[in-house]
This record gives sequence, structure tokens and C-alpha cells, in this order.
Amino acid sequence: MALIDLKNVNLYLRDGFDNGAATPTSTDIEPIAEVTIALTGCTVAVPVGAGVVFGSHTTEYTVASRTIPGGTAAVQTLTSTTNPTGGTFTLTYDGDTTANIEKDALPAAVELALEALDSIPNGTCTVTASVTDYTDGDLIFTFSAPLEGVIADMVLDATSLAGGSVSVISTTTPGVLGTTTTSMVLTAGLETATTAGGAITFKGIKLEIVVGEGNLEYTSKTPREFKLNRGLLGGVKNADQEPMDVSFAFEWDYIRIATGTVPTMEQVFERTGPAADWTTTASDACDPFCVDIEIHNAPVCTGGGSNTTEDITLARFYPEELAHSIEDSTISCTGRCNSVISTSVRY
Repeated sequence: MALIDLKNVNLYLRDGFDNGAATPTSTDIEPIAEVTIALTGCTVAVPVGAGVVFGSHTTEYTVASRTIPGGTAAVQTLTSTTNPTGGTFTLTYDGDTTANIEKDALPAAVELALEALDSIPNGTCTVTASVTDYTDGDLIFTFSAPLEGVIADMVLDATSLAGGSVSVISTTTPGVLGTTTTSMVLTAGLETATTAGGAITFKGIKLEIVVGEGNLEYTSKTPREFKLNRGLLGGVKNADQEPMDVSFAFEWDYIRIATGTVPTMEQVFERTGPAADWTTTASDACDPFCVDIEIHNAPVCTGGGSNTTEDITLARFYPEELAHSIEDSTISCTGRCNSVISTSVRY
């Protein structure tokens, strides 16, 4: 069993996005502080928020936006059988709800209300109307990068509208995400210049959890079968593998994600809300969704020794019980990993 004081660590939940079979490289020499990177051979749709490492460097950057040509914009339409005569309505996207919108608001006003949401970046949703405004006809929502792929329908709350009937939102054009990423913009400039044709490694989106007080335990088991020879110990062989047990309990100071809407730990584990599009870390896509737990352990008191900082990965974690204490302001979780041991790197 390993016990870690979480006051000294950064704790991350990371999804399973990676290069796959692609071998992306940087197209050009990019100088220090550059944020826009042209890509060659990146035959995967890189998600916003993915991590990226250049060559053998250890610094991990985050993708703030990317260019994926060839996709189809998703289009949703709000229609009413009978147009309203007064009142307001709201729209909810990815768990975020707009302020009240007047029934006769022009498309530009509706667009501003949507772009005030954390889940809809500015310039990613264009609102038009079949005539003038919602009172006169349909409202049409066209989603562009990074929301051009398959997205969930917005939810309309029309309970505060007067008159009118059967207001619904439906997808009129399903979004299709392209399959090749040609460039990306990083959240921070390069610390070291890149080379033309230099290898690029993509890593999953991660949620950082900064812990105030608490601990995390994980237990690796290696069961053996001991054979007896006429009552005496003889040979030994490995028994069936057993999953690694993991448990943690802590107060967290804050949680954050490098870009986009911050999901809660519960949303990550359940793959809902802002984490609905996260990629599983399971090797079999038919398995339930799981994530990796990453622990960056940098002890304050090192005794002057070397290699004291350690990165530990608990791969393919499946939470089985999640408990909350309002009185103690703590969250605790127990679960198991579909792996028998942790992996660690010291430096």
C-alpha cells in the first residue's frame, strides 16, 4: 500500500485521447513564444483542451483551439406551432442556462445571450431567423469550431412565454467533425523552439484538483500459488491477477481545466456535462468509461537528494463509491483500476 500526503501533490484526472496510429509532426520551425503551430500528418481530430508535448521535451502545453477542415457544421432550429405574444424564454446548452431572453429578441441578442455561457466560446454559434425574430418565425443556430461536431440539442424553457404553443428545438443538420487537424493554437507560448518535422505527442484532457487536506491510498496485489511437495513447500506460480484498489478522501481548494468549461469530478466520472465528450482510457471501447489518475508528487522536504519529484499514474480507474460530507467539506471515493500496478517516473 502507498500513502501520499496530498498537500504536496497536484492531482489530475485525465482522459484517454492520444495520437492513435497517427504520427503528427510540426510543419515549420517555430520560435520561442509562438502559439500557432502548423501540423503535418495529424490524421486525428484533436480536441480542445488536449495536452501536447514536442519531441523529447518534458513541458506539456494545452490546445486552446485547432483547425479541422472538412467538417459539417451542426444546425439546430427552434420552432413554434403558434408564435408567442409576450414573455421570455431561456436556452440551456451543456448544462449552462442563459439569462431570460425577450420573446421578440433579435437573433443578434439571442447570440449574445448564448455566447455569455462558458460552454459556448465567442464566435462559435451564429443565430439567424427565418423571417425577423422568434416572434415571426424560426430561430436557426449554426455551430462552428470547436462545436462543429456532433453535439447535444439545446434545451428550451418556454414556461414564461405568453401565448404560442409547441416550441421545440431539433437538430436539422447533424454535425460532422473532420478527421485531420492542420494547425493548433496553444494556451501559452513555446518555451523552446521546435524543429520542422519534429515529433508531436498528444495527451488527454485533464482536470486538475488542488487539494487542501487529505490523502490517497492505492494497493497493488500480486497473488501467488504455493505448491506443496509431500507436505513441503515446492514451486510457486503466479495466481490470477487482481485489480489495484484505490481510495482517496480530501478537501479540495479548487479544480480547474486549462481551457473551456470546468467539469466537476462527478461529471468526469460519469462522463456528463463538460466531460461528455471525454475519451475513455479503457483499451476496449466496449468497457465502461474510465480515466487515469495522475499524481505529481513534489515533496517540500527532500533532504537535498536527487530524483525527489515523482509522477505516478494509476491507469484505467473505475470509481465504485463516491461519498460527500457537507459538514466536513470533504469528498471521498473508492474504486479499482483495471491494472495491477502503478507506473512512476522520478526526476
